[in-house]
Amino acid sequence: MKIILVLLMMFVFGNIASAQNFDENNADVNNNQVTTGERVQREPIRQKIDGIYDKTHVYNRAPVSYVHLREADVMWAKTIWRRIDLREKINHPLHFPNLGDLTSGSSQGNWLSFWDVIYSALDSSESNPNPIMIYTDQWCNIPQFFSEFKGKLGTKKKMPQFDDEGFVIGEIEFVDPYKKSDFLALDIKEMWFFDKQRSVLDVRIIAIEPLFYVEDPTAALAEKFRSDEDEFEDELIDKLFMGAGWLHFPEIRPVLATNDAFNAFNTAERRSYEDFFWKRMFSSFIMREENLYNNREINQFLLNGLDQVLESDRITNEIRKFEHDLWDF
Repeated sequence: MKIILVLLMMFVFGNIASAQNFDENNADVNNNQVTTGERVQREPIRQKIDGIYDKTHVYNRAPVSYVHLREADVMWAKTIWRRIDLREKINHPLHFPNLGDLTSGSSQGNWLSFWDVIYSALDSSESNPNPIMIYTDQWCNIPQFFSEFKGKLGTKKKMPQFDDEGFVIGEIEFVDPYKKSDFLALDIKEMWFFDKQRSVLDVRIIAIEPLFYVEDPTAALAEKFRSDEDEFEDELIDKLFMGAGWLHFPEIRPVLATNDAFNAFNTAERRSYEDFFWKRMFSSFIMREENLYNNREINQFLLNGLDQVLESDRITNEIRKFEHDLWDF
């Protein structure tokens, strides 16, 4: 009898031990980051859920087609360069959300800033097999490689390299990436023209360039050679607007038409970035108009800030006055 009891106890304890080993093996398989120290890469199984219904209206939209324009129908035209300052409250829909680096994804789900829309359209990926081009200048005829464009989204800096004993043995060059909060302006090249076929003064955007308000790369050099007795020490400019390339606006219109711009009054009213520019829902100021003197900017012949503002308003009123005079009998 004792032998039977001993055999039964050995059988029970053996089953318990095997069950514990089985559970431990399953735990290792299901939680492999604990045993191997590696982080599991999880892939999304669907689009981000950002509401109580599917938002398909804007995503299926196409840009409004331009009216056919013949050269013979344009009886008057003027090319204008203007700047949209995204620090102005009315222009905030183009700036936010502004968290993270320029190359990081959106921090607000499916809501993309104007920069997020542009950057995702430039990058070639499985979801974007036909990326749009970015060009070196406003003439939009010399394209840049995406790697070349991406290299302009940061400041190249150097730091000393040390050996094991703490001695400097050289320098390491690295890129300090810009932040989305540094994207603070847009330069626009547009043409105002009068179409005599439709008897209307119209405007079309030709090219657009995103600008970053970042540290002046020559500021460190100016600091190095500046004397202690410099009277203008506090007036040195340590930041300026820098661009990374120009986009041909007609090429990016289909992309802008399929992405939402934030509507502060009613989020159920779908408004795309293409609507934002088509309806001129932004504030800007004129930097220059085409002129005889190499298309020079206003600040090149007017140094006073107030005079520059008045000159910008004069050009705007000149365009309005032209249209008004056409109907003044």
